[in-house]
Amino acid sequence: PRNSLPQGKTGERAELAGLAPEQKEERIMAGGVPFFSLVSMPGHVGLYLGTHPVETPGKGPDSSRETPVMFHNIWGLRVVSGWGENKREGRGVIGKAVVTTLSPGIEHEIISSPAGLLDRINGLAILPEKE
Repeated sequence: PRNSLPQGKTGERAELAGLAPEQKEERIMAGGVPFFSLVSMPGHVGLYLGTHPVETPGKGPDSSRETPVMFHNIWGLRVVSGWGENKREGRGVIGKAVVTTLSPGIEHEIISSPAGLLDRINGLAILPEKE
């Protein structure tokens, strides 16, 4: 399919809406097939690539955990600048195809949505293999 809504419904679908962010990551890692699964959310899909070790915040460089990563196009991330009455929310423009975790930019203090895309993810579509 050409658009994200029908793409996210292709193949065998696992519903992720209503789960906590950690539960969504666990389900994606447990059920996703690298390069054959689509992570979906309203208006957006990404190709699940597998897992990658990511440093656990506050635990030092020798502490990491596996986290799902995906390939997708991203226009930008919501960012906050200023403080007090000068505080403004805007968009940090990326405008590229990228490989990210499900929480791109979470390591930066200016990102206004700490869970990143995880808040919006509602499904995992496992694509059928050609016979």
